[in-house]
Amino acid sequence: MFGYYPNASKTHLIVKQEYVQSVKGLFDGSGITVIADGDRYLGAAIGTRTYIEQYVTNKFSEFIEPMLQPLQGEHLKYKSANGEVGARLDVAAQYFWGKDHQTAYFDVRIFNPFAQSYANSSMSKCYRKHELDKKREYEERLEVWVP
Repeated sequence: MFGYYPNASKTHLIVKQEYVQSVKGLFDGSGITVIADGDRYLGAAIGTRTYIEQYVTNKFSEFIEPMLQPLQGEHLKYKSANGEVGARLDVAAQYFWGKDHQTAYFDVRIFNPFAQSYANSSMSKCYRKHELDKKREYEERLEVWVP
């Protein structure tokens, strides 16, 4: 026989809060899950917009603007180094360098290479300047630096 046969234990009904109890009564013993706000299912969030937004915020909060470890009395070599309490990078990505590596951290800088201040500089010189600025700002607070 061909066709789609749903598995009740993998079925989630999302209903308005005022109907949860009556719907649970209708599906009692069926294996169907009845919920009002939402649930995590197969690695994704299903449900109300509020539930999904909260799920995504919680899931990715550690990867967006990850906080650097606080300094423990260390003195940073460069005056331009970021020694602030609560200093953050822009993005963290797990498995960026492959499954056997730790999390990679990124700090993004956007600049206009056609701005008047860069008129006498080559594109590679502009990129190198910003790379060195970032390196001086964060290198001492990160274990490995990859430009």
